Amino acid sequence: MDKSERKPPSKADYAAVVASAAIPIIVLLWGMQPGNPYGYFVFLRMVVCAGAFVFFSIFSGEKRGTLVVLFVAIAILYNPFLPVHLTREKWIVFNVATIVAFGIGFALWWAGLRQRRTSDD
Repeated sequence: MDKSERKPPSKADYAAVVASAAIPIIVLLWGMQPGNPYGYFVFLRMVVCAGAFVFFSIFSGEKRGTLVVLFVAIAILYNPFLPVHLTREKWIVFNVATIVAFGIGFALWWAGLRQRRTSDD
């Protein structure tokens, strides 16, 4: 499909991308609090991995290679099937970096959307 033939995003598309950034960020912030059970971290891995796949698909469609690699790496790090075992201190560093990545990913998606909208007018 040519860029000129691409349909504009619907309200559901907006909601899905906002949720794909906001929910992992909230889950990661909560996960940095002490006292969470192991089951919470399994849930965290599923949520973050799913959100990373959404951003991977968005940025692969836009041919933004660096962001594709970033979100593939996040999906691999947080995958629930072959978990990576690190110390709590290292996970906190990765959690903060992942929060920043989702924030930047959302901001770049939003900026690209606005740019396409103004260029279509």
